[in-house]
Amino acid sequence: MAAALLLVSVAALITQITSADVNPGQNAAEHTALCEIIKLAAKDANPESASDEATEHYKKIIKLNMSVAPPSWRAMFFKDNTATKPNSKPSDANVKQAMWDSTWPTWLEAETQLRVNSPDKDVEAAGLAHLSNRSRAMAAEAAATYSAIAPDSPNADKIDNGKAEETLAQAVYGEKAAQADQPTANKVLSTSATHTRDNVCTTTDTNKLQAMLSAAACLCHKLAASNTEGACGAPVQQATGWTDTTTYPDGADLQVLVKSCGRTSTKVLKGSYLKAKLNNLLNLIKVKGADGYLGSFINSCSGNSANGLCVKFTGYAANQDSTIKALPGYSPL
Repeated sequence: MAAALLLVSVAALITQITSADVNPGQNAAEHTALCEIIKLAAKDANPESASDEATEHYKKIIKLNMSVAPPSWRAMFFKDNTATKPNSKPSDANVKQAMWDSTWPTWLEAETQLRVNSPDKDVEAAGLAHLSNRSRAMAAEAAATYSAIAPDSPNADKIDNGKAEETLAQAVYGEKAAQADQPTANKVLSTSATHTRDNVCTTTDTNKLQAMLSAAACLCHKLAASNTEGACGAPVQQATGWTDTTTYPDGADLQVLVKSCGRTSTKVLKGSYLKAKLNNLLNLIKVKGADGYLGSFINSCSGNSANGLCVKFTGYAANQDSTIKALPGYSPL
């Protein structure tokens, strides 16, 4: 009897799983991943200040190298044995090396520190008097590597927060001037009588989705002809459905999506944080045939529970990088 009940239960479960319908909550993981990006645009963006650690490390390497340089080399940077009469450029030391012009100030600073701060705590801590030839070579390699690095943007520590907010708003809402929680429907979605949901939710279509928020609409907004409510979870339910070429999500519907994401507690936006959130989203793309799909796909992204609520990445299997860039808002971020 128990075995018979077990078989009935398994059969019922298989019937449910293979019913070829999108079920409530089936896109919850994708909704959460999209929300991690969407809610960043609902607050002031404070980019992380640029770090100058690399420059300081480089200067320390130069100083350590200078401390074990031959006396004749170190003597070039001053007119005498004091630290008060520097040779500010190679020509002042009767040196004709045009390639040294850019590095001379750093060398001079290193020698100045060694003369003023004698003994120098960094030099003592490094124990360079006992440095092996291998270690000396590694230090030289580190200095060469730094010299080959392209310089940072000028005034990188003074990023315009307004520009960062505009970039996030453009990526999420499809417009730079969008206010938090007040998306404009025709900026988020291509709303026209000839634009089907399947077209809008395909990244390569002429009428494709226009912002990250439109991707959330493709995954979460119910179709009027479908009984699928809450595909992204209980908090995401709209008053009206998204009917092909007739009724599109309006501002109120899109506000429901934004508010379902909640707020972020992130006070300082780091590039590494944003990159991680984007990667979390992209890792949810599934491949079927030649294409990739974000969300639940059966045979299309039309919004019907029997077909799928998703975003289609045409040609994803063959070229993931270029296909991903077709997702609106991805490249600016």
